[in-house]
Amino acid sequence: MIRCETTRIACVLFFIVSFISIDAVAIGKLYRWTDENGEVYYSDRVPPKQSKHQRTQLSDRGLIVRVYEGAKTSQQIAKERRLARLRIEQRKLIADQRDRDSALLRTFRNVEEIDLALKGQLSTLDVLIKIEYANMNRIKIKLNRKLADAAQSERNGRTVTKKQIVEINSLRSQIRDHQLNVTKHKAGKEKLKARFSRDISRFVALKSGPQEFGAKVSSSNRHSEINNREDSIVISLYSCPDRSSCDHAWSLARSYVKSYTTRPFEVNTNLLMITKPPHEDNDIGISVAKIRRQKEHSLIFLDVRCKDSNLGRELCVSLKTRSILAGFAPFLKTGVADMSQVKP
Repeated sequence: MIRCETTRIACVLFFIVSFISIDAVAIGKLYRWTDENGEVYYSDRVPPKQSKHQRTQLSDRGLIVRVYEGAKTSQQIAKERRLARLRIEQRKLIADQRDRDSALLRTFRNVEEIDLALKGQLSTLDVLIKIEYANMNRIKIKLNRKLADAAQSERNGRTVTKKQIVEINSLRSQIRDHQLNVTKHKAGKEKLKARFSRDISRFVALKSGPQEFGAKVSSSNRHSEINNREDSIVISLYSCPDRSSCDHAWSLARSYVKSYTTRPFEVNTNLLMITKPPHEDNDIGISVAKIRRQKEHSLIFLDVRCKDSNLGRELCVSLKTRSILAGFAPFLKTGVADMSQVKP
């Protein structure tokens, strides 16, 4: 049994030299595993005491042939279940996005048609706003008359009646309601513009080429050789304290993804960010999902994807990938805290 206690690179070089010098047929199967102290072992036999650790079977070229799971702690099992639930919710968001994409392509043939649809809906809101203003002006005229009657009564030495006061207050309340409706319709126009802007961007992206965000890839937290350690599974998750902070955190998440992915964005919405699938063994793809909760704060979940190959799977459990996962939530937390400090 070969025991490697040096750095990973030195260990791999030592293994290669040692492995070349041994007849592959004589060895039969070769296993690699890491113990609880982080020490890496290579052997054609796994001692009973080491069987609790996850191990990989290697080919004569040193590539992973098969992964044997080791014993898991209750904490690891709980983490795996939580991670699985988050990935299920992410897949639901991806399915919803596919449905929206299909509807967008079925509804419109070009960007000009989307612009026309936007103008039509904006015109409808403009009409509603004009109606609100007209009603408001009519009520203001009526209110001014009531106020004038009340003032005249006081000048004539008469007390303003309770009925007059109720009517004046009612008219003022109606004016406030119409003002609120105007504000709501104007906000609706801005939301429409933002939504259609996203639709146009998405439509152009869909028309530019086939979408691959359902392609087979290898995910992080799989086949980890440090499975026996409590921190082997990294759940990259940020809990939004409020909506405003969540919007800012989403913007920060976009910057974070750009800093670490090697692939361009394929989906970039207010709920999903997905880069194109990794094509090369050293490519890192990233997906981020905003998972909304009805009675809880929204969650922002990041996952890393690698090419579904031996080297790709190795990359997905590497220290580099784990660092990306581990650094996500602290990055968002720090950025949101900094934003809170600069607010007046």
